[in-house]
Amino acid sequence: MPALKEKRFSLAARLLGGFCALGLISVLIVVALAGFSLFSGTLLVASVSGLAVPCVMAGGSLLDMLEALFDLILEGLGTLVEIIADVFASILASIFG
Repeated sequence: MPALKEKRFSLAARLLGGFCALGLISVLIVVALAGFSLFSGTLLVASVSGLAVPCVMAGGSLLDMLEALFDLILEGLGTLVEIIADVFASILASIFG
């Protein structure tokens, strides 16, 4: 069994990355449907900067920063899914347990 990969970012950075990735996805959907506006542009800049700043601080070369960006997106979304699953599990445990 392969060893689990150690988390690269802290919990706060993963939560920020998860919310920024969700924000980026939602802004891209809004831009595709309604067009570009000042509000969507502001949210786009905020979500991209929320993803880019921890990656720039963690990386050295450009490839390291791009790898850190993809890691942060995946770890952030995985952390959000894990939190939601834990909430549902605790609700179901309190109902059936």
